[in-house]
Amino acid sequence: NFWQLREKVVELETNLADRAQQYGQEISDLQSRLAKLQSQLEHSEALRLNAEYQLTVSQQEITRLNEAVDEKSSELQSHNSASQGMISKLSERYQEWQHTMAVVQR
Repeated sequence: NFWQLREKVVELETNLADRAQQYGQEISDLQSRLAKLQSQLEHSEALRLNAEYQLTVSQQEITRLNEAVDEKSSELQSHNSASQGMISKLSERYQEWQHTMAVVQR
């Protein structure tokens, strides 16, 4: 009877050791997977931050370009107005010249 109990205790201890090893391996595997997932998460976060930075830089560049376009448009409108004024004056002078030529030819 004692030997049977002793044999049962050894069997249970062996079973317990096997399960502890199995659980230890599962824990190790899960910790490894967790580390990989954390690494992927950190990489994804770095990519997200880089994308946000690039977006900010792009938005700033777009703002700068829009301001440059507005400034150039304003310059062109001023130049256009000045050109229209010159055209009007030249047109008046041409009409005066034509009138003078018509009077001289009479």
